[in-house]
Amino acid sequence: MAAKLDFQQAKAKHLQFKSRLRDILYGEVSENESHVLSQYECPVGKWIYSEALANYHHIPQMLELERVHAGLHTVAHTLVDKYKAGQEEEAREGLVEIEAIAGNLMLLFDELELKVASDPQEVAEKPGQLIDTQQLLNELLQKNQALDRKISNHANEIRAQSDFYNKLLTVSPVVLWLTDKEGRFIFVNETFFKWTGLTRQNNLEGKWIEYIRPEDAEVVLAVYREQFEKRKKFEIQYKMVPVNGFVRDCLATGQPYNDKDGGFAGYTGSIMDVTERIAAEAIIEKQRNSERQLLHSFFMQAPAVLCIMRGPEHTFELANPGFQELSGRTDVIGKTVREALPELKGQGFFELLDNVFTSQEAYRGNEMPMMLHLETGDEQRYLNFIYQPILNGQGETDGILIFGYDVTNIHNARVSLEENEKRFRSMADFMPQFVWTADKQGNLNYYNRSVYNYSGHDTRSLEEAGWLSIVHPDERDEHLQLWTNSITSGNEFSFEHRFKKHDGQYRWQFSRAVPLRDDEGRIQSWVGISSDVHDHKMSTNLLEKMVDERTALLKLANYDLERSNEDLAQFAYVASHDLQEPLRKIMTFVDRMKNDPMLSPDIFSSYLDKIDNSAGRMSELIKDILEFSSTGRDKNKLAEVDLNKLVKDIQNDLEIPIQKRKAVITTGQLPIIRAIASQMQQLFNNLINNALKFTDPLRRQQITISATIVKGLDIPARFRADAQANYHKLTVADTGIGFDPAYADLIFTIFQRLHQKDSYEGTGIGLALCKKVVDNHQGFIYAEGEENKGAKFYIYLLV
Repeated sequence: MAAKLDFQQAKAKHLQFKSRLRDILYGEVSENESHVLSQYECPVGKWIYSEALANYHHIPQMLELERVHAGLHTVAHTLVDKYKAGQEEEAREGLVEIEAIAGNLMLLFDELELKVASDPQEVAEKPGQLIDTQQLLNELLQKNQALDRKISNHANEIRAQSDFYNKLLTVSPVVLWLTDKEGRFIFVNETFFKWTGLTRQNNLEGKWIEYIRPEDAEVVLAVYREQFEKRKKFEIQYKMVPVNGFVRDCLATGQPYNDKDGGFAGYTGSIMDVTERIAAEAIIEKQRNSERQLLHSFFMQAPAVLCIMRGPEHTFELANPGFQELSGRTDVIGKTVREALPELKGQGFFELLDNVFTSQEAYRGNEMPMMLHLETGDEQRYLNFIYQPILNGQGETDGILIFGYDVTNIHNARVSLEENEKRFRSMADFMPQFVWTADKQGNLNYYNRSVYNYSGHDTRSLEEAGWLSIVHPDERDEHLQLWTNSITSGNEFSFEHRFKKHDGQYRWQFSRAVPLRDDEGRIQSWVGISSDVHDHKMSTNLLEKMVDERTALLKLANYDLERSNEDLAQFAYVASHDLQEPLRKIMTFVDRMKNDPMLSPDIFSSYLDKIDNSAGRMSELIKDILEFSSTGRDKNKLAEVDLNKLVKDIQNDLEIPIQKRKAVITTGQLPIIRAIASQMQQLFNNLINNALKFTDPLRRQQITISATIVKGLDIPARFRADAQANYHKLTVADTGIGFDPAYADLIFTIFQRLHQKDSYEGTGIGLALCKKVVDNHQGFIYAEGEENKGAKFYIYLLV
């Protein structure tokens, strides 16, 4: 026999179905909605359609079980749909119906189980039993208990909300009521009983109308019955009969509501006490009347044309003195516009009024001409005005408000101004200077013919390119700044700048502009003129250039004189000190040799050596002095000097001392500069010799020569270099004995030595000669050093 589902497990699976449905309706995650939504996918359904119907179709309870099970899933599907549509409370209320169907299903399970158990042929093994039915039931029990607690809490929340709303209904200052579909009152809140003195024991049917003032009661009852029959919303205002001497103004509203199936269930509504509101409205209406009177007074006193016309025929309701003065009519009230002002026919005003009345769109007119028949004869007037439609409460056009100004004088003044401007422009076009005008904001709006002839522009191209396009780029920013300052301050504008001619040439112009003011001193426009001052400027510039060149030569001569005086002072020092020292030694040793004939040959020989050394030093000093004095500035000898080749040649000349001191000279890529070649030879020869001279015998001397290009602003400020100019920066660095940084400037002084002659040879002229060479090339030189760590010499020469 086919395997059969254990009925206890079937009941357990049924409980699992209810748990899953509750999970869904209370926002819990459901692992498989199909077990709830489909009668075929749930475990019980699978058993019914795969085995049970086939095995137990002859038992009536089996067929009933299948029908009830299908209905259970249909209801469950409906509840899930409602929950997903946002109808959560309604969906959860449906669990009551689910419980009823589920209870019926459990009874059918029991009956079917008894039928099967009582038939010996139906009793057989059940290999398809689900495992551990009791454990499953326990788990379902725990889960359902948790859900029951959640449902209970939710019910308490709903009950609390219900209590809150009941209290709200009780204290509400508005009467709230509810009827059934027959119109019988099924709820009225406490406010109605407070207003009427009735109690809940009184029957309200037919009694509520007694508390409406008799003259209003019949109308209220008729409206209520009519709208109730039509199932439409209504709103009506009435007075209640005096209660305790107080008459209450009421506003009653009502609207139909439906039951859960969408059918008409009755009416719900409210009754508001609007006594104070009506009293306030009366006060407001009184204020409005007062405001209307005030507005009417304003209209009548306004220094403008004001009138109100009513209806499609435009009948005058109001016409202030301004209108009367303009039109010359004082008796227009009650007349249509066509009757009051027949001369306007054919001038377009009647048609404009008709269009505003029909379209409900306002119309504005500026300097509109109007021919009027006045006592003095026909007169042309000009008006600025607006036709504004007046709408009633239903949004329909009720009339037209006209507000305007007589601008005849302004119009005539403007026409006169335009004629004067036309004459001005005709005259300006014959002037050779550039003539231009601007509005009070500084926007240029006119150029005379000379501007177009000079620039090659036409009106359109100059407007597109803009005035600044013909100003030299170097002067545009200053031009704009000065012009802006003049517009802001009202001060005269003046500026000397260059304008571009049609052939690309720039010529100097002097521009001047003055503001034109009205009678009250307000700026109305600007007039400017630009004159060609190029030739005068060039002759003046040439003279200034000649003066500048002469001044530069004088400065240079003065500088050379100061240098010569400086050198002379240094020579005096040499004559008084450095040259006298070896001479004094020679004289001393000669005197000893003359006065002591008994000198031994060894001493005599040593005296001769000392005399020879002193004479040699004196010769070296004289040679260095001659070299220093001959190093001058000779611009005619300037030529291109390849420093790479120059340094290489010096290395070849100094090959022996370089090898003797085991020095290493490293050079980067050096530039080709414009300089005096012999002096550059002296500069680098002295710097390299200086590095070879002051070496530490315990370590190898490293000499590095490099070059780069820098801006003047990167040079130390004390040299006052040209900040925007480019300079060659040449660096000669060594790893010799260095020097105390305190002597960084002193080492470039002639004959200045930091060490004894016995320790390091030299005359003290080499670095002074380097500085003189750099000065001759309008450059800068300085040194950095640290004792026993080497020295660096920096040379800056103009590119």
